[in-house]
Amino acid sequence: MDKTITMYIRCFCFVAVALAVVACNGKQEPVVEEPLDTVEEEYEYEHVEVPETTSAEVAAWLKTVSMDSIERLLCRHKGKVVTPEGQSLRVFITDVLRCRPDDAMDYPFKEAADSLYLEDCVSADGRVRIIGWDTGLGGTMPDNSRYTLLRGDDGRIHSFGGSHWQPVALGIHQLQSNSGRTYYLTNDYTRGSSVEGASKINAWTLQGDKLAEAKIFPKGESGVGVSHGIPDWYSKTNKGEGWDWLFELEGRNLYVPVTDSMNALTDRYKLYRWNGERFDLMGEVGNRRLHITLKDYVALEQYFVTKDYRVRIDRLTADYDKGLRYASWRRSNQTDTKPDLVITGGKYDEKKGYEFENDGYHYRIAVTEYGDVNQLIVEKDGRTVLRQNIE
Repeated sequence: MDKTITMYIRCFCFVAVALAVVACNGKQEPVVEEPLDTVEEEYEYEHVEVPETTSAEVAAWLKTVSMDSIERLLCRHKGKVVTPEGQSLRVFITDVLRCRPDDAMDYPFKEAADSLYLEDCVSADGRVRIIGWDTGLGGTMPDNSRYTLLRGDDGRIHSFGGSHWQPVALGIHQLQSNSGRTYYLTNDYTRGSSVEGASKINAWTLQGDKLAEAKIFPKGESGVGVSHGIPDWYSKTNKGEGWDWLFELEGRNLYVPVTDSMNALTDRYKLYRWNGERFDLMGEVGNRRLHITLKDYVALEQYFVTKDYRVRIDRLTADYDKGLRYASWRRSNQTDTKPDLVITGGKYDEKKGYEFENDGYHYRIAVTEYGDVNQLIVEKDGRTVLRQNIE
């Protein structure tokens, strides 16, 4: 009797499952997150070529899926997808920003920021968002795309941009004029090669549904900038730590870097001051993070830290090998405080490095065979009293 009941139960379950399968096969499944993974993995594994599709087809498909699904697709499947209808599509982030501006304006793109190396910056009022990325089509001169999303005067979200050879926006500063107009300053960066870069501050204002150039700099210019060498600045500033010293807007003051005749960054700056309606050029100044007693120099030569000390070497004359100044602080102190030690009259030797004499002590910043600083050494009467690696 028990065996008979068990047999009937098994038959009933088998029939129920079969009916469910038939029912599922008879209707179209919607595009949801999980099928994207399954279908795409099978599709990519078979190495099937994705045919060209029109912008309209991509736009129509984008409207059927969530932003989370789209981001996951872009990051993990290189933009390739097969829809449940069997259609093959190739989707790029430019399609998303163009076709879904309302959703993209506030979407975080957290995973894409890491996977696609996005540069993403938003204005303080939330009306302007600029997203840029390396397309991978360039070499030492990166081919960057850049798209701007903005909330126009009509309250709608508008999208526009360029797919190739665009500057990357590293930040957006916002200014308010005395007359009530809002200006947006973009910190734009481009790289011409492995050794050449260009940085520029561009000023914009919203006009309807567009960003228009704002001529708020001297001589009716809408931007100020500089071309500069990359490797020398990296080696001078504690392995690139000084990179963020370029272009600073503090209160009403804008600091724009100055280069020498060799296009090398000097860590000196043109100071522009906001007068409420535009910027006035006030002249050239030293690094604002330096103590007032150290602001008279021609160019930064080296900046580094060791286990216990913070050290800066400046060139005081146009001579590259002489007229050097050594200033040091305890590592816990910043360079805008009074230095613990200042030595002038230093010199540079290609083999020995930087050398300074002070009260019977010999200070040497040793260099590698490639010219990179690597140790701080202090000697007294021929005996080493301090040796610390440069971090």
